[in-house]
Amino acid sequence: LLITLVKWLLANRLELYSDEIFYWQASQFPALAYSDLPFMTALLAGLGASILGHSPLAVRLLFLVLSLLIPVLIYWLARPLQGARRAIQAAGLSLCLPILAMMGLLAVPDVAIIVFGLLFMGFLERAMRLAAPRYWVLAGIAAALGLCTHCRFAPYILAALIFLLADRHQWQHWRSPWLWLGGVIAALGLYPALSFNLGNELSG
Repeated sequence: LLITLVKWLLANRLELYSDEIFYWQASQFPALAYSDLPFMTALLAGLGASILGHSPLAVRLLFLVLSLLIPVLIYWLARPLQGARRAIQAAGLSLCLPILAMMGLLAVPDVAIIVFGLLFMGFLERAMRLAAPRYWVLAGIAAALGLCTHCRFAPYILAALIFLLADRHQWQHWRSPWLWLGGVIAALGLYPALSFNLGNELSG
């Protein structure tokens, strides 16, 4: 609660810096992508401004809200693997990392990348462990949203592919149509940046 209070006070006092100004300006001209940057960050900045008006706190509003989910998602990710006690410890320790604890203070893609990344990992872990179709689909949706945020989400997907290929126990999943459906859904997240760049001589 103390960390959240500090972030909200700083978000209200600090002026927007260059990247935040870019995303706020981009939000005034809705598009699927802005050069190599997909739409998600500008969308979040614009929605916050539409709720609270055009102020630094308003632009950062939804990024601050997303940051509140990080320890919750770490707990959700860790609990089936390590139990409730260690999951609570993991969630609490995440707030001891300065860069993670202060995530969401600025209206930049990082917090959305981490939130969608945690969702992707959690759904993927459940899909592999439980072989439940809905988790493959949800993992694909989380990955697509992550790719619609920034190309820096790609390492999450690359790590998942390496794991699925390197671990013999996971090879069975390649025969599941639900894995491939999740992959197709994830690939849709590439469309915004690709469509912009293919239409603008690969300017990004």
